[in-house]
Amino acid sequence: MKKCFVVCPIGADNSSERAQSDSLLKYILEPVLNEFDFEVIRADKINSPSIITDDILKHLNESELVICDMSSHNPNVFYELGYRHAINKTCITMVHKDESIPFDLSQHRTIKYSKDIDDVEKAKNHLSEMLRTYENDGYNESDISTNNNQTSNGELLRHLIDIKSEVSDLKESLNNRPSSEIPNEAIAPLMTMMFEDPDKFQKVMSIAQEFN
Repeated sequence: MKKCFVVCPIGADNSSERAQSDSLLKYILEPVLNEFDFEVIRADKINSPSIITDDILKHLNESELVICDMSSHNPNVFYELGYRHAINKTCITMVHKDESIPFDLSQHRTIKYSKDIDDVEKAKNHLSEMLRTYENDGYNESDISTNNNQTSNGELLRHLIDIKSEVSDLKESLNNRPSSEIPNEAIAPLMTMMFEDPDKFQKVMSIAQEFN
């Protein structure tokens, strides 16, 4: 059976993020993917004694399809999306209809969804159309457009590993500032830089560290 690995914000038990991801899985992804004979896998539902990061990398590398929900602008989701993109394998992106995409995926179709019944049906139909296309063309390569100056896959993967660590440190630093709430709009430029110019991003992070 083909495998579809779902990358999404998990959040804590009973959190709004978990509720949204569970609804997406139950009412949109599973009904459609089951029709196309996919086993649907999400990281928090993996029953394995191995380290969860190893399981995630295994599924990112080996699954015929990966679906990434970019809602909430979760750094881990963008890291895993970037990894899948770097190995040039099929990935479908989704986002809640009320949220923006924080970096340039204008050449890549993104499925919008919400809890609204009409939006659920539209998302299911859109996903079905994309899966039918992949069934005909094969689940081999990503359809995210790249340019001639794209960093080589090996270099990009190394950048992603370093960037994930930097973003985690940045998030922790921001969370430790009780008097400020940082909106998503403030994070978006960093996300854009992170994927478009990793070297510049790392320089910015190095400068920021000098003021901490």
